[in-house]
Amino acid sequence: MAVPMAFYPLTNYTFGTKEPLFEKDPSVPARFQRMRDEFDKIGMRRSVEGVLLVHEHGLPHVLLLQLGTTFFKLPGGELSAGEDEVEGLKRLLTETLGRQDGVKQDWIVEDTIGNWWRPNFEPPQYPYIPPHITKPKEHKRLFLVQLHEKALFAVPKNYKLVAAPLFELYDNSQGYGPIISSLPQALCRFNFIYIVHFEFFLSVNMSIVNIYIHDENIYNVEKKPPEKPPKPPLYHSRFEHQVRQETKSCKDAHRTMGFSKIPLPGPNEFLKKNCGPRYRATKSAP
Repeated sequence: MAVPMAFYPLTNYTFGTKEPLFEKDPSVPARFQRMRDEFDKIGMRRSVEGVLLVHEHGLPHVLLLQLGTTFFKLPGGELSAGEDEVEGLKRLLTETLGRQDGVKQDWIVEDTIGNWWRPNFEPPQYPYIPPHITKPKEHKRLFLVQLHEKALFAVPKNYKLVAAPLFELYDNSQGYGPIISSLPQALCRFNFIYIVHFEFFLSVNMSIVNIYIHDENIYNVEKKPPEKPPKPPLYHSRFEHQVRQETKSCKDAHRTMGFSKIPLPGPNEFLKKNCGPRYRATKSAP
């Protein structure tokens, strides 16, 4: 049975900026080296990520953080030792997208939509534990986060927040990685309910929208041209039907029988070559 999931249009949300949020490790080898050191002390690393959904142009979009030109990630990160997964995800979401004006952000974590394991200290991750692996090095859990009707998000200056449609993610591991590209399949068990203008509900059984302006609603940056006044209705005379009937009746009275039909001669009656009259040239008088 499909699980109902309601989400709101992208224009309901306001995006601001805050200080850059840097990674703990300067490079990928350094990240795996730190993972190796922590594995010897506290065991398998646990990490969580949140899937935030909005809709735009009648299509579901996922909010992604973009670092550079080709790297995309879901908001989230590593959990502390003994930290609860849901509470840890709320903390990480607040650190990544939380507002800076002192208002506490309330995150609603709905359901688990995916589990991924890293068998070795290497980049590949799988949605299962390979049978020959007894001690995976990292466990990553994906949660679906229900956004409020309106919210303000503060994006770190070194990141860019983009809204990617599901059709752009589908089967696109080369551009987004295996985890993000699997979201369309992971979300197929939900029945999306699009909430439009806070009053109308549409039940629905995807180019990237870049959010460049963080200080105000992105759709109010440029003023829209004034709408053209509606055209007046086409004039119809009350005698229109009567005139048409009289015109038709007059034409019917003066109709002819059409073009005259003359039978064409048969092929054997046409003039054949060298069968016509012959004329002899006369000699002119001297």
